[in-house]
Amino acid sequence: MSTLYTSRQLAEVVRPLDRPQQFLASVFFPTVRLFDTTRIDFHVLNVAQEIAKFVHPDSKAKPVAERGSRIDSFTPAYVKQLTALTPSTMLDILPGETYGGDRSPVERRAERIAQIVTDHEAAIMRRIEVMAATVLATGAITVTGEDYPTATVDFGRAAGQTVALTTTARWGESGVSPQANLRTWAGLVSASSGAAIDTVVMGDEAWELQLTEAEFRERLDNRSQTPTSVQMLLDAKGVDAWGNYQGRLGNIDYWTYSQPYTADGSAANVMHPHGVIMGSARQLQGVLAYGAIMDMEALVAARFWSKMYDENNPSRTFIESAAAPLPIPARVNATFYAQVR
Repeated sequence: MSTLYTSRQLAEVVRPLDRPQQFLASVFFPTVRLFDTTRIDFHVLNVAQEIAKFVHPDSKAKPVAERGSRIDSFTPAYVKQLTALTPSTMLDILPGETYGGDRSPVERRAERIAQIVTDHEAAIMRRIEVMAATVLATGAITVTGEDYPTATVDFGRAAGQTVALTTTARWGESGVSPQANLRTWAGLVSASSGAAIDTVVMGDEAWELQLTEAEFRERLDNRSQTPTSVQMLLDAKGVDAWGNYQGRLGNIDYWTYSQPYTADGSAANVMHPHGVIMGSARQLQGVLAYGAIMDMEALVAARFWSKMYDENNPSRTFIESAAAPLPIPARVNATFYAQVR
C-alpha cells in the first residue's frame, strides 16, 4: 500500500521554483482574509459629500440624515486542480538524473508529488492575478467554467471609470496629452470616492506613448528604484520580475507590468499592452478573500488546500488542490482603467 502525504505535509513540500508574480494582487489587494463560510459579507459606508448649512446662532438645529451604508455579499468561485500519478511514471528518470537514472522509483514519486503541488499552487496564483487584473479593469468579474454556471460579481464601480479611447482621442494621436488625461481621470476618482490616486500601472506600449510627452519625462523622478512602501514587489518572484518600477511624479508611483500566461493552451497576458490602471493602493482597502474549502477533510479557512488519495483498479494516486479566492475592492471607485489605444 502506498504512503500518502497529509495535507500539512503536502503544503511543506511546496517549493518556490517558477512561481508567478502576483503583482497586482500584492499592490491593490494586500490584505488577506480567510473565511470558513461559502459567502463573504462586507459592510461599505457610502460616500458623504454634503456641506454644512449656514444658520443663525440662535436657530434651532435640525437633524440631518446619517451617512448610508450597504452590505455587499459575494460567493467566491471554486478553483480546483487534479493530477493523476501512474506507476509507469515512477520508472521514468527525472530531469537532472544521471544517464540510466540514479534514484529509486519511490524517490522519484516524492519528487513528482512535490513538483505537482508546486505547479497546482502556481496555477491558482496565476488565476488570482488574472482575477485581480479583471476587477481593476472592469470593476467586476465574470466567472464561467466547466460545470459552473456563468455568474458575474459586480462591485458597482462608476460607469465612467472604465474607458477605451478611440480615433483621434487615442494616445499617440496629434494634440493628445497623456498627462492631461491622467489628471482628468484622477479627478474623477477623487470626486466619486474621495480617494487620491497614488499608483499607476501601465502596459509596455502605453508607457512608451506616455514617455513621448516631454513634460512628463522632465518631471518624472526616476532616481530611486526602491520605493520603501513597495520594496517587497521589486524582488523577482520567478524567472523575471514582471512589475517594474519606473519612477515618481508628485505623489504618484508609476509602474510597467506585463506577465504572460496560457489559458487552455492559448497565449495571453495579464496586462493589456495599452492598458492603464490607476488606483489608490492605500485607500482602496483591497482584500484578497478566500472562502471555505468544500472538502470533508478540510472544513477550515485556507488559502490553498491539497490532498492525496489512491485508487486501486487501475492503480493511481491522485493529487488534488483547491482554493476559493476573490479579490474584493472595498472602495471600488478608488480605481480607474483606460485602454489608451
